Amino acid sequence: MNNNDNRINAKKLISSLYTSILFRKPTQIEIKSWINVYRTNGISSLINGIIYSLEANIKSNKLSESQAKEFVISAYDILLKREPDKIGLQGWINTAINYGHKKVLEGIVSSNEFRTLYKSNNYLASKFQNFLTRRKNKLKYIFYNDLLFKIRVFLKSPNKTSIYRSLVISPKWDKSKKDMAYRALACQAPLLSAREFLKKTQLLQDLDGLEQRHLSRPTNTDLKAKNASENHLNRPELSTVYVAETNKALINSFNGLFYCEGNVVHHDMINIKRHKLSEELHQKIFLNRFSYKARWLAGPAVKKISCGASFLDACSANYSHWLTEVLPRINLLCQIKDYHKVPLVIDEQLPQAMLDSLESVAGRSRKIIMVPNQSNLFLQRAVYISQAGYIPWEMRSQPGPDQHGYFNSTALKSLRDKILRDVNLKKSTIKKKLYIFRQSRYRKILNESTLLDELIKKGFVIYNPEKHTFKHQIQTFRDAEIIVAPTGAALANAMFCSSKCSVHVIYGRHRYMPYYYWYNILDGLGIKTYKHVVKDENQNSIHDNFTIDDTTIKKVVSYA
Repeated sequence: MNNNDNRINAKKLISSLYTSILFRKPTQIEIKSWINVYRTNGISSLINGIIYSLEANIKSNKLSESQAKEFVISAYDILLKREPDKIGLQGWINTAINYGHKKVLEGIVSSNEFRTLYKSNNYLASKFQNFLTRRKNKLKYIFYNDLLFKIRVFLKSPNKTSIYRSLVISPKWDKSKKDMAYRALACQAPLLSAREFLKKTQLLQDLDGLEQRHLSRPTNTDLKAKNASENHLNRPELSTVYVAETNKALINSFNGLFYCEGNVVHHDMINIKRHKLSEELHQKIFLNRFSYKARWLAGPAVKKISCGASFLDACSANYSHWLTEVLPRINLLCQIKDYHKVPLVIDEQLPQAMLDSLESVAGRSRKIIMVPNQSNLFLQRAVYISQAGYIPWEMRSQPGPDQHGYFNSTALKSLRDKILRDVNLKKSTIKKKLYIFRQSRYRKILNESTLLDELIKKGFVIYNPEKHTFKHQIQTFRDAEIIVAPTGAALANAMFCSSKCSVHVIYGRHRYMPYYYWYNILDGLGIKTYKHVVKDENQNSIHDNFTIDDTTIKKVVSYA
């Protein structure tokens, strides 16, 4: 152990790691145990041991009791075709809370009851086993309802070519009902951008006249980005944010598209030929990108309301997408007096930090309608506000400038200023060096302890935003002088940093990696952003974990 290690307060470090990662304080026995590890094997073994411990692994995928109960009841209904008994229900709830919902599924599928139930169809049973195995390391509780939905679809039709057909001809749906929801499900509809739809329906008779009422025009920074990239293939246009109204629109939870007058409508920045939609992945729609037609795959149960502005989005549960794509639109709409009484329609089950940010923007008195997962909502009068920023979920074709996303800096500045005024931050003279700990299992640095070893020596503090309130996150990022982090949703808080702060983002290496994503968001806000790409070329996806090399570590540390 070198002299630099001797200067580190091991007890303080252990307490910090426990509160940030395990959400509790360490016992005296645990402190003594980890101090022995530190003295024997060094700081790397200490950090690595806590971050990748069994307890940390379990807590990163933990369900609440209500989520666990709902999941177990749904799993019984789908897999065993019955309700769970009291003893079985409580047992599986405990399993889900302590070990994650994957253990519940594995336990039910391996039970004699499940095998007996599907004994007559061995092909289906074996296919379902493979279905679970393929997703062994990809299941996450935040999408547990979507997982059950996929299982339900799979059990109806394990053959991929007929999965979508099985959704449409489900015997539980009353075909005699000729309502909008059934028509949307039963046939393919033209797929249009919002501007194409509004022109077609003559709701935008004079586009230039409408843009005189602009909410947010691109800044000089945005226009420079456009001019620099205008020769590239199919670059999404940075256009003025506008508001329009339409009648009789059908919307669905966690779905950014809407169905109206026989058309499925998407926002203007989507390029169907190049961009794969998250709605496709989560089976909200099935689209044909060659014929520009789509089938609405949401269930037909509809709740009707007279008026609303929809901010439902397939990625709204992701903190970064919420803060940079959804919330700026809400903020702009709230600034128009004509729409002050229009309810805001958002997805249910959003984390508390997102709800706090919504309250900062919309205020406590604003009427909010929350739409449960897998639910339709029929709006008699629908208020539509166009995108102020967008990054594709996934690329269908060759890499291009659109994979890094485009954002209207004016809209982001307006949102930032509004929130900073509302939260009333304390002025601090102490500037912090932050390392943002990534709680997710994806895009993690596998040898993170090696990097932390060097950063802690430079005075960095490990910060886990998921543990703290929205206001605390803003205050912490506002007080930072330098931030280092692997790319992840928590970095969206960097939009609240001061102009003196520098943000260093560590990326894995992949041809579709959006290396300029954070630059496109933060540069227009006057925040310096640096990208550090590792040499590890073993990534099969932009979401894969990666190893950081010594050269990249030295480069990052040199800025500290």
